[in-house]
Amino acid sequence: MKKNKTLRAAGILFLATMLTTCMTAGTFAKYTTGDSAEDSARVAKFGVTVTADGSLFGEEYADAANGNKPINFSGDTNTGTVQVSAQGENVVAPGTKNDTGLGFTVAGKPEVDVQVTANIDNSKIKDVYLKAGSYAVLSQVNNVTEENFEAANLYILDNATYKHPEGYNASATYYKVVGNTVTFTDDYYPIAYSYDGQTYSKIADIATAVDNLDATYQANTDLANVIGTKTITWEWTFSKDTDTDTKDTILGDIAASSIVVKTADDGTTYSAVAENDDYNLNVGFDMSITVDQID
Repeated sequence: MKKNKTLRAAGILFLATMLTTCMTAGTFAKYTTGDSAEDSARVAKFGVTVTADGSLFGEEYADAANGNKPINFSGDTNTGTVQVSAQGENVVAPGTKNDTGLGFTVAGKPEVDVQVTANIDNSKIKDVYLKAGSYAVLSQVNNVTEENFEAANLYILDNATYKHPEGYNASATYYKVVGNTVTFTDDYYPIAYSYDGQTYSKIADIATAVDNLDATYQANTDLANVIGTKTITWEWTFSKDTDTDTKDTILGDIAASSIVVKTADDGTTYSAVAENDDYNLNVGFDMSITVDQID
């Protein structure tokens, strides 16, 4: 009987040991390792805007004395507007200006690196000017007779040169100088331009200033802060200075196809003025602004 109790106790102890081993083994079997990750992305923002508004030239302008009216302002005679063309053409003239001008804006905060480029078409840059020299206007004289003939006051055209005649010729066409002759030593550019707070005498200088916008900007640069809005305006001052007024008149006479001549080196003869060499009557400016993502 005592022996049976001993065996039973040993069996229970063995069973307990087996259960403990199984439980321990089960614990090791459930010990696991692992890894996981999560990621996402979106399209980077570009959102750059380049806009242009207004115009530089038109058929009518605010007058320079009361220049608080916008370009192309229309109304009655009390508006202060100067009508400079009735032919559907853009024209500039003394005493006119455009103080609203041509404006362009570069704005946005792109999340990529960008290159801002100002594209200037140099072949289309034109400016009104009169080259330094001595100028006069000739008018044809129709009543020259042998009795009133004065060679020192008359000119004839001979091989593209206007010179004093050597003697009276009834079949010749005679000319005389009308108005004032103007002489100046510096090229005359009548239109003053303004851009970004600076004043320029040539539109080519405006193009150079605009060209300086070329730059690279890092991502998240606010372009409105570094570039923003730029405006080009101009004014042709109506001057009461006799010398300046005569220069303006010479340009107007050339535009009207009057006989405008330039003194030759000998000082006694004249030659007809030549476009682009002695003068230019046109003004023009062609540009574009682009913003590109850098690779």
